Amino acid sequence: MNIEALDLDLLVAFEALMLEHSVTKAGARVGLSQRVAMMAQKQ
Repeated sequence: MNIEALDLDLLVAFEALMLEHSVTKAGARVGLSQRVAMMAQKQ
């Protein structure tokens, strides 16, 4: 795994999703729309 290629924004979105258990709430937590949060989740 190349740690330098890691997208830290995705890590922040993943953490919010794990804490909130909801894409909508996670998106609101990190300032993303639900659609963008779902796209981040898929990556």
